[in-house]
Amino acid sequence: MSALLNVVAAVLAAVVVGVVLLACLFDRTGPQGRLQRLSLCMMAGGLLWAAPARLLGYPPGLGDLMFLGGLSALLLRLYGAGIWAALDGLDGELDGLVDIQAVVERSRRPKP
Repeated sequence: MSALLNVVAAVLAAVVVGVVLLACLFDRTGPQGRLQRLSLCMMAGGLLWAAPARLLGYPPGLGDLMFLGGLSALLLRLYGAGIWAALDGLDGELDGLVDIQAVVERSRRPKP
């Protein structure tokens, strides 16, 4: 009975991943760039590749690496500019350069 349940779960997961891939490839996901669509496809493919190994208790492999690569690309695309702007403002000047030494010196100054 559990083998049948595993097969049904795997088929449903493949259908969900297929729908995500088709939506990303045919640009039905809204105003997204190529990198976002590619990262979503990488996440879905990695999830589909890694799921049977996780179910059987195998250690992490290339599917997990593919999933994490897609996730990191998506997060960098969505939040990278905001993170860079926050890091740039830590030294007190918004000049496009991250100066770690200035941040350390500023943090060591006594506060009034």
